[in-house]
Amino acid sequence: MTEPKTPDLFAGAPCRTPEHWEWQREHRASQWDWHVDGETPKQAATRRKRSRDLCFTCPATARQACRDAHEKRAEETAYTVPGVWGGRLHPDKDKPRDEDPAGYLPFEVDAA
Repeated sequence: MTEPKTPDLFAGAPCRTPEHWEWQREHRASQWDWHVDGETPKQAATRRKRSRDLCFTCPATARQACRDAHEKRAEETAYTVPGVWGGRLHPDKDKPRDEDPAGYLPFEVDAA
């Protein structure tokens, strides 16, 4: 008897598309990263908002699975990976606010 297959919660997610993989190769970073080399603060803020908006095109189960993955990694490593995870912003806590004005976007970060 075969085990039932676990569903892929991220099937169809924007982070799994060929377009994202091409962007990643071109920029040597993920568009969901907190920092991408060579960006101005305005470009970073625009990219983060676009990435956050893309997260909300995913089903709620995928967004929650992404958030859970971030929390699990933080628990296991005692390090919070900065970036956009499941539509939530996780700033780079190692960088003071005045050095990263793009890290504090003009829209609210999800509290929960």
